Amino acid sequence: MKTRIIAIVFGVLISATAFAQRGDATPEERAEKMTARLTEKLELSEEQATEAKDIFLTHMKEGKEKAEEASTREDRMAVRKEQQAAIDKELKAVLSEAQIQQYEQLKADRKQGGGKQRAKGKRGRGQ
Repeated sequence: MKTRIIAIVFGVLISATAFAQRGDATPEERAEKMTARLTEKLELSEEQATEAKDIFLTHMKEGKEKAEEASTREDRMAVRKEQQAAIDKELKAVLSEAQIQQYEQLKADRKQGGGKQRAKGKRGRGQ
């Protein structure tokens, strides 16, 4: 009986952790994660990282509000596309020419599915 309870508790903890990692992050958490990724990949200065985070946060909040108002999947996708275009435009004003080229390459790699997660299958779950 005791082992069953421990197994159930363990299962619930694993499920809760997996659920928390699904993408239910707040705009602030997503902006922080994206800034950290770009800082690492593009070697952003502190000033650039701060500006990038502000750009991400502004558009994440606006995008979330607009996406909630969208009634169809197509509308939500259009909102995301607009949001990404605005982020790209503002980021390019902050980045150097070399960083812009690296940023465009990162986007192209991601679009082609060049990440390890895509190789594993849908959302990195394996096959």
